[in-house]
Amino acid sequence: MSDKNMTLTLRIWRQKDANSKGGFETYT
Repeated sequence: MSDKNMTLTLRIWRQKDANSKGGFETYT
């Protein structure tokens, strides 16, 4: 996978609150 392809994928860290376990939501 090239760097250009990586920039097309936006990964946003989602976390409800400081005590909950967060997770990644990936938008392509």
